[in-house]
Amino acid sequence: MGGPALREFQLSKNRKLYVMILLSLTLCIVLTLVLSSYIYFVNYQRIQLKQVYQSDLSDLTKTSREIIGTTESAQALSFQIYRNATISKLMFYTKPSVYDTTATMLELSNYLNSMPFIDSIYIYNAKSSQYYVASAKGESGTFGRYELEDASIAEVLDNFQQYKPFTPIPRTVHNSRQGSFGVYSYLCFDAISSDQSLNSAVVVNISADWINHNMAGEMDPTAGVTYIMDNNGRLFSGPNLTPYPLDSAFQTYINEHVRGQETSGYHTANLKDAKHLITYTAPDTLGWQYVRITPYTLVMEKIRSIRTTTLILASIILLAGLLLSLLVSRVLYGPIRQIMRQSEQLACEKRDSLYTLKQNLLRDLVQGVGTPLARRDPGQLKQVGITFNFHAPYRLVLLQLDQASTFKQTHSQDALLYQFAVMNIASEILSPAYHVETVDLSDEGVLLLLNLKDSLLIKQMDNAQLLALLQQVQQAASEYLKLSLSGTYSPVTAQASKLPMLLREVKQAARQRFCLGHGSLIDAEEVQAACSASYVFPLEQEKRMLEALMSGKALPAKQLFTEIMMEAAQRGYPAAQTAAAHLGSTIHSALMTARRNSPLEFELDEEEHLLPQMEQYATAAEFIGAFHRFFDKIIHHLAEKRGSKQEDLVRRIERIIEEDYTNVNLSVNWIASLLGMSPVYISRIYKQHTARTIIDRIAATRLEHAKKLLITGDSSIAEIAESIGYTNSSYFYRMFKKHLGVTPTEYRRSHTLGSS
Repeated sequence: MGGPALREFQLSKNRKLYVMILLSLTLCIVLTLVLSSYIYFVNYQRIQLKQVYQSDLSDLTKTSREIIGTTESAQALSFQIYRNATISKLMFYTKPSVYDTTATMLELSNYLNSMPFIDSIYIYNAKSSQYYVASAKGESGTFGRYELEDASIAEVLDNFQQYKPFTPIPRTVHNSRQGSFGVYSYLCFDAISSDQSLNSAVVVNISADWINHNMAGEMDPTAGVTYIMDNNGRLFSGPNLTPYPLDSAFQTYINEHVRGQETSGYHTANLKDAKHLITYTAPDTLGWQYVRITPYTLVMEKIRSIRTTTLILASIILLAGLLLSLLVSRVLYGPIRQIMRQSEQLACEKRDSLYTLKQNLLRDLVQGVGTPLARRDPGQLKQVGITFNFHAPYRLVLLQLDQASTFKQTHSQDALLYQFAVMNIASEILSPAYHVETVDLSDEGVLLLLNLKDSLLIKQMDNAQLLALLQQVQQAASEYLKLSLSGTYSPVTAQASKLPMLLREVKQAARQRFCLGHGSLIDAEEVQAACSASYVFPLEQEKRMLEALMSGKALPAKQLFTEIMMEAAQRGYPAAQTAAAHLGSTIHSALMTARRNSPLEFELDEEEHLLPQMEQYATAAEFIGAFHRFFDKIIHHLAEKRGSKQEDLVRRIERIIEEDYTNVNLSVNWIASLLGMSPVYISRIYKQHTARTIIDRIAATRLEHAKKLLITGDSSIAEIAESIGYTNSSYFYRMFKKHLGVTPTEYRRSHTLGSS
């Protein structure tokens, strides 16, 4: 009678016992977690400050080294410019010639192109008060003092005594195109004259973005800002080199704790009502110091996040412990039930994994991975369900999916299911005649291992039976799965050691599908014999195909390409591969040659030059079709470019003639070099579109301007000839007489009399 009550009392007592034990453990864990976290937090604060300081100091020191290294480069460049005979003419000649100016600007441009970190180079000539500027961002050329956009450089040169040579001068340049940007200017000047003025100077401006790209504050000012303090105590913003205004408190702090300190260090201080970490370096060889100011909240953000997370975690543990203490009596036997469920699950997974183990072992066997088949324990094979007899006559069949790339795009998630379905269909159809093992080779297809049940069948009879069964497999896959399959089968063997070799032969023979097409059934032994025949590439047909293609004749080019590829495909895959490689190389070389000779007609994009690759197509028909489309694209592009590009070339030639008719060097060769084309090519294109030569157009333009000058001006005939580009007045007389029928003097006289 007291049994149920006693059991209920015992359960209640056990429940309270578990509650007290778990509650005590929970409180101990929470207290330990909170106390240890507090100790860690205090120590982590000190460690974090030290780590941030070391990281900031490393970045600042790196910036200092980059500026010093750039100083050495700027010094070497300045000396090189001073030693340059061409550039020195602009520094010391009062009126250098236009040829010297052009040559110097070209030299300066070469310096800019060879050193991407240089923003601009100034050459200053005190005698002419001229600045010769080569700039990567702003305008380049020759400017007077008040024409120069960078007005601050004139002030620097006026007060050059205040600056040490080759010491970087942080400046902000204002440019109408690029806006304001920072540069480091390196000043190199000639010996001072008796009146304490400059004879000449070279100014090399280094882009601040190049040197300061790693400085804090460039992308996110709230993450800390880097400042540069020069040897005069001026403070500049690191990323853009703008002068930084200091309030009195900040100025006092910098002067007392940072400026002139012999060693690097860091402090924490309240600036602008907020606590900050201030890291600074010792003065470098330039006398500069680098200061980084980081909000203290940012430095301690992660540690405070850890503290908050720890407190939240402790609270969660405490609440979970309380709830768990209340529920422990109800779930006392929960772990036991869980262990039982896990045991059942493991048994189920073992049964399910048997198929995977079997497939992995079969793949290793056929690919020759791991222990050879001859040394394998038969018991191990039977343990995973492999009963195939590798010592009895057997053969391999490789089933591959046609148009596999398209199938993967449309059925990527169901590919494994379709593969499994093909294995089941093949196994069911072939089982009456063979003992079948199926192997999933993933993207390479499905491999069938077939044991002959009747070893007395001769080879030909077995091949006939096998072909009939494989055709049934193809038909079933097409009917039920809507899939097209191709098959490749090996010869019969009874040697287990030949298994990996047979697989390699079957894979090589399967490439013959390229020649035979989709749905083909391939005998590996016959393919191996057929591929041994020699193949001679038809060079004459290839030559005629190229002539047709480059002439824009699509149909003959396609027909010849098809004939070459189909003839090669009949000789086997190696011959087709050889023909495809030869054709691709020849066509690519022809296009590149045509592009060099006629750049306007063959100005193709990079993608348009990509030839179809044989490996991307499953059959010869698909490969030939891809090349047909490529031919159409080339011929269509050629037809379009020949029209629009040639008209544009004619307009460019006429614009050059109209703008440079006064240039004595104006000629067909000069225009061709300016356009980067051959003289013969531009002459032929121009005459095709205008029905006259470039020489005639140059002469006509010059004579038109000469007629205007003869009527409206009083210059001499020789001066007019020189002004329109003729260096020889006698030649000008002859040209004028030839085109207008009268001499320049007679033309001026007749029009002067007519107007009077």
